[in-house]
Amino acid sequence: MPGPTAMGGTAKQGAPDRVRRSLPLYRAISFIAILLLLFLAINAREIYRFFIPAPTLHPDRAVYTLAILPVQSEHLDTQWRWIRSGGQLLMQQALEAENSVKLVAQENVNGALDLFQIGGENARYAEVGRLLGADYLLHSEVTEHAQRDQFQLKVILINAYDGLQRTVLEDALVARSELSRTFQGVPHLIRDVLRIDDTHTTPTPLWSIDAELYTKAQHALNLGELESARDHLNALLESEPEYAPGWLMKARVAYLTGNIEAALHCLKSAIQHSADNTVTSLQARALDALWRGESQAAEAYLRRLIAAFPHLAAPRLDLAALLMERGDFQSSGAELERLVASHPQSPTAWLELAKSTIVAGNIQRAVDEYLVKALGLFQRLNNRSGEGDTLNAMGVAYQRLGQWQEAEKYYLRGYQLRYAEGDIRGQVVSLSNLATIQGIRGNLDAGLDTLEKAKILAKTMEDPAAYSEIFNQVGLMWEEQGRYEEALVNYRKALAIRMRMEDRWLQAESQNNVGFIYYLLADFDHAMIYWRQAAENFALTSDTLGEVQVKLNVAQLYLQRGSWSEALQALQMAEQMAKQAGLKEEVIIAQAYQGRLAFLQGSFQSADKYWSLASDYVSNRGDYRGAIEFGLWRAELALVLGKQERAANQLAELENLLREHGSPDQWVSEKLLRFRLAMDKENVSAAHDIYRDIETTLSTQVPQNFHLRAKTAALELGWKLSEDTESVASEGSDLVTETSTGPWQEYPVEKLRWLEVIALNQWKTQDWTALENTLDAAQGVMEEVDGYWKGYLFHHLKFVLSLEYGRGDIESRELANRAYSGLLNNIDPADRYAFQARNALPDDLAQN
Repeated sequence: MPGPTAMGGTAKQGAPDRVRRSLPLYRAISFIAILLLLFLAINAREIYRFFIPAPTLHPDRAVYTLAILPVQSEHLDTQWRWIRSGGQLLMQQALEAENSVKLVAQENVNGALDLFQIGGENARYAEVGRLLGADYLLHSEVTEHAQRDQFQLKVILINAYDGLQRTVLEDALVARSELSRTFQGVPHLIRDVLRIDDTHTTPTPLWSIDAELYTKAQHALNLGELESARDHLNALLESEPEYAPGWLMKARVAYLTGNIEAALHCLKSAIQHSADNTVTSLQARALDALWRGESQAAEAYLRRLIAAFPHLAAPRLDLAALLMERGDFQSSGAELERLVASHPQSPTAWLELAKSTIVAGNIQRAVDEYLVKALGLFQRLNNRSGEGDTLNAMGVAYQRLGQWQEAEKYYLRGYQLRYAEGDIRGQVVSLSNLATIQGIRGNLDAGLDTLEKAKILAKTMEDPAAYSEIFNQVGLMWEEQGRYEEALVNYRKALAIRMRMEDRWLQAESQNNVGFIYYLLADFDHAMIYWRQAAENFALTSDTLGEVQVKLNVAQLYLQRGSWSEALQALQMAEQMAKQAGLKEEVIIAQAYQGRLAFLQGSFQSADKYWSLASDYVSNRGDYRGAIEFGLWRAELALVLGKQERAANQLAELENLLREHGSPDQWVSEKLLRFRLAMDKENVSAAHDIYRDIETTLSTQVPQNFHLRAKTAALELGWKLSEDTESVASEGSDLVTETSTGPWQEYPVEKLRWLEVIALNQWKTQDWTALENTLDAAQGVMEEVDGYWKGYLFHHLKFVLSLEYGRGDIESRELANRAYSGLLNNIDPADRYAFQARNALPDDLAQN
């Protein structure tokens, strides 16, 4: 800090005295400042009121934000205690159609009230109003009256600015049987005081006993207790068969239990008993269209609902969810951006925006901005259920980022909150996600135990969608472990349940999963059958993301089968669709697989370009599995180019990631690349040790093509170690014959690699007859595969063989030289020398 020198110099003896003499004045000023701060703190509300005028009861603006408080009913008989939340729900529902009133979500109001339990009522209400961003609070009290068939009801509108300005809307004796109807008539009282002229159609009024049933049904539905909700609704609608909101809720319950026909019947009743263009009518029509698979019609109804009632949050959330299911993340995100702009204090709006952003691929932004905002708002409002939902979404985000430990932590915290709240549906979701992470992290037994708990809970819900999702998660867990047969069993169980539900999107998801397992099992025909069904159902539900994912899967199959023109067509179509829908992640994947195709065909510079972009993308996202995959591909490219040191460095960089986040097939792939590196360096001993390590890692947990590649490595290593050239020559013919059946038929590139090893050994041992048979077999495969980059080698060997037989096959020499020259043109000039050194032409053949 500055000393006396900085204040005037040490040579001036008066300086320290000047500082000391100023202390009494300093203390006096400080004391005054403290008094001023205390005054401001104590009188902040009055000063704020003085400088910022309080809003009048009829401010000149279009919309009021209203928070409906729970009904004060503490001294009522036990049978009437339901009215605390039930009356609040009925008033909330009755006011939702008022365009000049924007309602604060019921759960947020209750959470905020719980936070402020001390202090006077006025101060408490003022704090709650500020926290919720409300202009007015609607307070109601119900007390016993001397006449046992009546209640004393008081309804008061409170100015949320200070909790002092109050307007009594109702203060009267109400018959007990009429209490719920009085709550439903609140819009008329509000309109008179706030001078609102909105048109509004009040639904069929409920008797108090029916209002209790409706309240209990809503509570049970929120907790996932579908059977209880259905029982309450059946009793309600038997008493009030024209109550449209009851039919709408019953439709939702029927849909969740998988009874689509019953759900549509309930929607028909809801529409029949509600006036046109009301909230209930438009909601019912939108759901009817959606559940019939008419996505465009559902969107039209939701947009009508938003246009008619622009300050309702629920329709925008529903529209955003519909657009997201289609894969239209750009439009979905735009709707949610509008929602958070109009409802900045709504944590649900921020949470849904985060989910949309996660699915769209901008995961880090969702974590850093939107989820933090949602979590903070839910916590401030003491909304434990919403907090649990947000923690689960954080788990999803970290899982997609490949940060398994963080994901598990958030899933567990979300589950604990949902358990404390009694949220069965939320518990099932959290347990399913938690189990997936446990499986990924290698704790398979714990994951299966967790899923068993989720399965028991899901069964109690009578919700086939939730129940099928458990089998889906079990299948995913087995797939992650490479246990494909077990995965297939569970994916098929999920599909069977979903086929009975008549939900095309869920069917498509399961069909896609089943198809992918058949692909991993090398049963390509069955894979294509299921993928065609999935593509059709995704198209019918307007799910662009699902369609793109199926096309990417089909492209992988074409790549493996050697149908490269079909693969390119599928990849280009997937990329185009993904770009139009704003699916950045899927665009990158499509381009990466185009890079894979370019690599197989010898366009090495193109492959490197695509993979560099993909590597940067997954690294920025923190996607460890993706980083490993593209890192392995780039190391493989370095080996082909003869850049051994580059390949070794790239593999070294992947060691830690592989150990913590790698999958079984990635572990095998890395070892096979290390084997190739050792063989290229003529380090046969090291290659032998690596192969022994491959044998311990190789199992049914990896796809069939890795088994074939390992078998080729074993053949090459065995012949390298063998000194008995006669036995090598004699077994070559049998090895060629082996490829005519079995899995080799589905993997032509692996077959060519196998034949390459055999042909080079036959050329080395000068077994010309056997070499001729091998080259004939290779020729048949190359006619199926369009432009495999190593094809030049087989043409070279065919020319060498023709020279041995005394006939120069000029056509083979020209094909070989043209292919080799084409490869050199597709290699960076800095890498050509290394490539030519590793992939030299045979001495018997000159390019001239």
